[in-house]
Amino acid sequence: MKLTGAFITLFVFFLCGCGGGVGVHGGYVTTKTISGIGGDGFIRRALVGVDTNLNNILETGEVRTFTDDDGYYAFRVREDSNSPIILSGGIDSILEIPFTGNFQAAMPSQTTTQMITPLTTLLAFGANEFTVRTLLNLAPGIDWNRVNPIDNFPLFRAGVQVQTMSSQISTVAQKPQFLVFQELARLNTLSLQSIDSLVSSMAQTSISPDMSTLVYESFRDIGNA
Repeated sequence: MKLTGAFITLFVFFLCGCGGGVGVHGGYVTTKTISGIGGDGFIRRALVGVDTNLNNILETGEVRTFTDDDGYYAFRVREDSNSPIILSGGIDSILEIPFTGNFQAAMPSQTTTQMITPLTTLLAFGANEFTVRTLLNLAPGIDWNRVNPIDNFPLFRAGVQVQTMSSQISTVAQKPQFLVFQELARLNTLSLQSIDSLVSSMAQTSISPDMSTLVYESFRDIGNA
């Protein structure tokens, strides 16, 4: 049987659509599957997707999915995509309350596994990994992007420290949590003075020193747990 050019084109397109990497190869778009766990612990039924237009919000037309009851997510995306991954909403599995924050992670290029946690959020906003490891007393060799925090207590504890601090500052300064993460990513030290300066600058108004002390002591106490 002689195959027409149109039939061959359709057949090749069908094969490409059944799986593959991400990017454009031979004129056809290829994709890859990105998967992992969302949250420090995990957040179930959270919205996860690719922030293509970099506005820190997942919108119609952007790749989106939801985490399952174990915090697991998976989606397909173009192989050449380098936009950040965002997680928002859902239920915090540890506290059993709605998650109102926003976690991020850089789009992986060398693997298809990507955790979305407070620590990956700091890295996504440009934090220096060595500085963060030092500030949070994390030993080298732990891959934050691949290791589930539930399986590594020091990693889990560090995530709780960062999440608690960012959430408290967000409440005091009345700013979205992703803006707090942006500022935390710039810090080279985590002292009472640096936190007080950050809180005051974000609130753009006079803040009681007791609030900064509360944030700092919570961070310190969780680190000593």
